Amino acid sequence: MTTHEWVYTSTPTGSHVATHESFSGQPVQADVTGMQSALDKPLTDWLGHLKATAESTSPCRPAVCPAEHDDLKQGRRQ
Repeated sequence: MTTHEWVYTSTPTGSHVATHESFSGQPVQADVTGMQSALDKPLTDWLGHLKATAESTSPCRPAVCPAEHDDLKQGRRQ
C-alpha cells in the first residue's frame, strides 16, 4: 500500500508544502532500503521542480528574499 499526502499551506511570503509518504506490504518488508530510495528520489525530484517553478514566477525569489529560502538551501524539507 502506498500513501501520498501533500499539504499546501499559505504563508505571508507564499506557500509551504509538506509531504507525507509511506509504503507498506511484503515488497517493502523484503527491501526497506531499496523501497525508501524508490520513494525518496521521485519525491525529491518533484519538490525540486515545484520549487523551481514557484521561484521563477514569484516576486519573492531567493535572490530577493534570501532569508525565506534558508531551509531549502540547507537541504531541509518538511
